[in-house]
Amino acid sequence: QSQSLVNNGNMSSSFSVSGEWLPTSLQISGSVSSSERFSLLLLEFGEIYFEDFSAIYYPNAATEEESIERKQRGRLKICSQSILFDPLDSPAPVLKIAYRDCKKVHLWKKESSKIGDNSFTVVASQVTEMLEGGVISPYKFIKEERRLLFSLNYGSIERVLKQISTFNNAKLLPRADRNSLINSIVQARRSEVSFNTSWLEDLYEECVLETVGEKVTPLVSNPGRIMLTSSRLYYQPFNNVEVDPVVKLRLSDLRHVVKRRYMLRHVGIELFCKGGPNMFVVLSSSQERNELYEKILRQPNVQLHHFELEDMTFKWQTRELSNYDYLMYLNFVSDRSFNDIMQYPVMPWIVADYTSQTLDLQDPSTFRDLSKPVGALNEERLAFFQERCEQMSGKRFLYGTHYSAPGYVLYYLARQAPVYLLCLQNGKFDQPNRLFHCIANTWKNVKTDHADVKELIPEFYQPPGDFLLNVMGLDFGVRTDGVRVSDVVVPPWANDANDFTKKCLEALECDYVSERLNQWIDLIFGYKQQGREALKANNLFHYLTYEGSVNLDYVHDPEALAAIELQIKEFGQTPRQLFNSPHPVRLVRTVTKTTGGSTQGLATTVDNSSSNSSKDQDLLDWVYVSPQESQGSPQESQDGPQHGSAAAGLEEKEHLSEEAPKRKHFEGAQQGIRLKLEDTIRIHRE
Repeated sequence: QSQSLVNNGNMSSSFSVSGEWLPTSLQISGSVSSSERFSLLLLEFGEIYFEDFSAIYYPNAATEEESIERKQRGRLKICSQSILFDPLDSPAPVLKIAYRDCKKVHLWKKESSKIGDNSFTVVASQVTEMLEGGVISPYKFIKEERRLLFSLNYGSIERVLKQISTFNNAKLLPRADRNSLINSIVQARRSEVSFNTSWLEDLYEECVLETVGEKVTPLVSNPGRIMLTSSRLYYQPFNNVEVDPVVKLRLSDLRHVVKRRYMLRHVGIELFCKGGPNMFVVLSSSQERNELYEKILRQPNVQLHHFELEDMTFKWQTRELSNYDYLMYLNFVSDRSFNDIMQYPVMPWIVADYTSQTLDLQDPSTFRDLSKPVGALNEERLAFFQERCEQMSGKRFLYGTHYSAPGYVLYYLARQAPVYLLCLQNGKFDQPNRLFHCIANTWKNVKTDHADVKELIPEFYQPPGDFLLNVMGLDFGVRTDGVRVSDVVVPPWANDANDFTKKCLEALECDYVSERLNQWIDLIFGYKQQGREALKANNLFHYLTYEGSVNLDYVHDPEALAAIELQIKEFGQTPRQLFNSPHPVRLVRTVTKTTGGSTQGLATTVDNSSSNSSKDQDLLDWVYVSPQESQGSPQESQDGPQHGSAAAGLEEKEHLSEEAPKRKHFEGAQQGIRLKLEDTIRIHRE
């Protein structure tokens, strides 16, 4: 089958919170034309793309005439760690030569040759071939000495050779010196580039601030100039890799401007526009980030919509907001972003039964215990983690892996975003036996494997579940049991991927989960996320996954800095902590009988009985009910708060908040519910 390199459509869907729209899946930004396959995803992490040149590549051949006959026209890309050649209008693969594999780079000259003097030769011990014919597949690493001949159509061959030789020689330097050299080249080039004011939409725009930053997309950051004017925000990249030479955001379209952290540093801003697009930018320091943020907010055209955490929590409690929407909101305010795959939104495993023919949402055994992290669901495995933790010296942790990391996100999204997976895994898909193949097997692994404690991603609760389908016809190989890896195998209780995601969403929104979801929130976003409470809840991860654990600005050893950045990049980051005390429980539906006009508890009247008796009526509304009071409750956490009646729920709210305004807000809202109940019951009796 023909396999498209990039999904030209936007893969995102949206959810509504108080009429606002936010992205809810991986943002594949920027389409690539069929004539050019190069993207920053083909580079190493942190590698810088400088510029490109129109060039011709002459493949090795027995004779010069044959080599000329097979020549390929394309673009030669000069980067900080490699050279790439992207053939245009040709099925030939993209060629990548890493400087570490370069043996020699020199000017090519040959008398009486039909190949021009504006040429050079690269001798390499290995060449990587990528995206041949535009087909997404594992890269080919040709480990043999090859001589590659390139000829420039335009430009100075001396200038190009000087650039390549500088980067090639830098590989021999210690890491600190090499980084310093590359950084000096970067700074020199940036100082030569100013914002092109011809891109301004309005001649009367006033420049408010011009600075340098990076535009962040999954696995990639691209430096450029950022200009804030009185009516727009502009981003102009230093290179030509972006689809648009300048990205323009109209300030009047902005709906949310959110401070973000990036690589555990508070240097990012994410901007959301009405109807899209959104943009994540990173600046060099928190001071520069704050200056840009504050100046954006001061512009008269900026009219932002605010979601207060307290208000959103109350909307969720009173069921104005679904479980899914509330979890997405918590991800949004805790620095999780679809633009930063290192901080991709995290969602819980809900269902624990992937073998039955039907999904019984009335059976408690159907569900995962939300009071425990994934790593603590298996007592035997937990005992291993605890024993290992006790034997550690220095900073201890239970789990060496995290519940959310780039590798886990792309494990789930291998069929939807294979180019990202190849980028993360150095041009390779994983072994077929380790790929995401079967829901039941994945659930089994996260309960038993000592290196697997991952949670889910939002796509599991977004019908139609296309991320489970191999619509590109990718060749993932054959498992040892002889089964070819293609579409993900769904449980027996689901007819297909669409039915699976619909039922997962139904399970997430059911009353049983609603009564207990606050316990999972405590673990991921709340007071059990870190510290003593995390240890008591068996929820302690490696210290470098937590915000504030290290200040990268004060790590001056390049080797140590590289190791820390690798840990942060690949092994997961814990969300920003939102709650320092137990999260309030959700108001749940309960049916209460009345006899002789007396009510038992708070309820709103709904007649669901077939009896005509006026003495026995079904009363239904939102009241605080603890999981222990509900039928079929599993064993609950011994550390969590206990909730009883509506009054007890109100007391819990008072206990959780030390601020008088918050207490008054919840008390007023609760009183409003009481009055509504009393009026409804009175009307029903009359």
